[in-house]
Amino acid sequence: MHWSFGELPAHASRGTTLRAGDILAGGPVGTGCVQELAGRRPCPAPGDTVRIDVHEFGAAISARINAPDQP
Repeated sequence: MHWSFGELPAHASRGTTLRAGDILAGGPVGTGCVQELAGRRPCPAPGDTVRIDVHEFGAAISARINAPDQP
């Protein structure tokens, strides 16, 4: 990981506001990370939906990616 779990909120909040209910996750994922897949798979973009499933916990969280707020 590039950032410690303590540094994740600071990095994640650059250019956006973190709000109650936002999810920050760390660790490996089954299909690799964005850096490993760069050039082979597009990055998430506004309009895409991201889904997080928690193995053996039964939780699934979905969130739609929105365009950044314009100043």
